[in-house]
Amino acid sequence: MTRRSALHSDPMNTGSASSSRAARRRATAQRSRYLVGRPSCSGLQRRHEICQGIYTRSMRLAASRQSLAVAALVMVTLAGCATPYSQGLVAARQGRYVDASVLYEEALARDPDRLDAIVQLGIVRYKLGALDGAIELLERARPRAPAEPSVRLFLALAYLRKNDLASADEHLTTFVALKPDRWVSALAERTLAMIRSEPLSEQTRAFAAASLENAAELAQEVDAWRAFESDRWYFWGPYPYPPAPYPGCWYAWRGGWLRCY
Repeated sequence: MTRRSALHSDPMNTGSASSSRAARRRATAQRSRYLVGRPSCSGLQRRHEICQGIYTRSMRLAASRQSLAVAALVMVTLAGCATPYSQGLVAARQGRYVDASVLYEEALARDPDRLDAIVQLGIVRYKLGALDGAIELLERARPRAPAEPSVRLFLALAYLRKNDLASADEHLTTFVALKPDRWVSALAERTLAMIRSEPLSEQTRAFAAASLENAAELAQEVDAWRAFESDRWYFWGPYPYPPAPYPGCWYAWRGGWLRCY
């Protein structure tokens, strides 16, 4: 007796095996189109993890490159600090003007025409009270740096201390025209008005010069601190977004994520 297969013996199984496989393929294709049009939460999470991994690897690479750059900068800085001029800058910043004067003189012995060393030595000699030496050096630098505010300022202060009011007026007027810090400029204008109004005693001239000098140094310290703060915020960048925007940052939606560019 002929035995029928189970496939043909069951009245519910009216299709062939090939038609069943075709139906399964059509159903799989329909589900695939649905998933492409509407990504699942797990898919979005996976994309986020991939982006986070790419960001982390890129930040590690950038950090390594930045570390190399910082190391190179430190080496260059340390190499520069070995020069007499750089050591003189440090000594002058610490108020060791005698040491700074010796170091600047050593730098000029190596390069007699070095302009920055001439200017700094003139400023240091002014701070040491050697007014004639300061004027000689700063007048030597003035033709090569006519628009340098520090040259004009300390020439004006030296001439003011020596009671050469005409020369002090000339250089202080030029200093104001160079548009320095507004507070320093305002104090310089008041000093000019005082010079032009009446004869000044030695104590008054010394007080006016010291006030203007201190205001200029304070303005330099403020500018240096602002530059430091700007650099500190510029290089801040943890994942995913900073609490405050980068300089020049604007936000936009990209791929369903709010990004900072």
